[in-house]
Amino acid sequence: MGYSKPSSTRFVQSAIRKHFEPGEHYVFVTKAAREKHGSALIREGFEEREFVDVDEGKSTEEMWGMFAKISETVPSGSELVFDVTHGFRIQPMLALAVIVYLRFQKQITVKKICYGLFEEGADQNEILDITSFLEIIDWSFAIRRFTEKGDARDLADIMKKYHQQTYKGDQAYKAQKLANTGTALSELMDNLSLVRAGQVGSIANRLVGFAEDLRNDLENISQTKPLAAIMESLKIELNGLQFPDAASGNEALFTSAGMVAMINMCRYYLKVGKHQQCLTLSTELLIGAAAILHKQDPLDENIRNGVSYRLNSIEKKSLIGPEEEWEKPAATIMRLAGEARNDVNHAGIRKDPKAAKSLIGNAKRIVNDIEDFLIAHKLIPDSRGLELS
Repeated sequence: MGYSKPSSTRFVQSAIRKHFEPGEHYVFVTKAAREKHGSALIREGFEEREFVDVDEGKSTEEMWGMFAKISETVPSGSELVFDVTHGFRIQPMLALAVIVYLRFQKQITVKKICYGLFEEGADQNEILDITSFLEIIDWSFAIRRFTEKGDARDLADIMKKYHQQTYKGDQAYKAQKLANTGTALSELMDNLSLVRAGQVGSIANRLVGFAEDLRNDLENISQTKPLAAIMESLKIELNGLQFPDAASGNEALFTSAGMVAMINMCRYYLKVGKHQQCLTLSTELLIGAAAILHKQDPLDENIRNGVSYRLNSIEKKSLIGPEEEWEKPAATIMRLAGEARNDVNHAGIRKDPKAAKSLIGNAKRIVNDIEDFLIAHKLIPDSRGLELS
């Protein structure tokens, strides 16, 4: 683990304290361990006040008691070196779980997690650095936050860290697109969060273009294996969000491929619980589709306002003049979408706000109805069997 010189002692705790020279040092001991080794540890320079009594962890109650003792002992904001060498049965696992909790609850920084090897007859025994255990947990939290909540910030930070590490020291392989992919994923999530549909397509195109270099990175950087495991599902989602000419801006949004991508964005919103964004985009998609059927510019603000007014008038039976056959079903969807969108955007501050469960159900129905409408009027192909995972 990079010790400056060997330490001659029977206790790994002494060697670790000598190497790191911590400002505070605590030894978590069971009653049996204190009786057997307490006096010897004091002769090694430890003090009675540094012993923290814990149970063996034989029951759920004892495990939670150990959790509480460790949590209470470690100061907030501290830099922690933790040794699990002499943990018995499940104690090391429990201690590591507490460390994960303390990183968030007390904002501690984990400098090292140590485990001392012992080989019978060996002149020297090594102390292993097993801090990388936490990196697996970091990956787990970051990937879950990304896949379930649509937030890529933690994932981008981890990818950048490992990218930079390949340029430190004498590394044989240098990362190509790991950091860039993380940055682009974070940009993609920001644009999805703010319903920048055109930019989402453009960034998705860019990410798909990174694929080959990223594959090489994942094959050559062992710490990225957790990311490699989700790449197939990520590629499916990116393919669903990209569309040709997206880089040209919103001009390509109302091509067939652009509208398919917007449907997929709506389904992504539903998956990660961004129902407000789903209602916003689905309503705007429907208005643009109606403009196209009227052979008008779907990006022109005045035309969009006129189409919205016309569909609302049809639903209210107040339209003066004839209506197209396709406008009646569009108007019905528009009413449902408009009511849900307004209810959400006005924070439910009205006399008869809908329940959240009802609005979520309506959002799903609206997306399905709009997709059916677009397919029925040949604005997009019927690719419903290829929905996002």
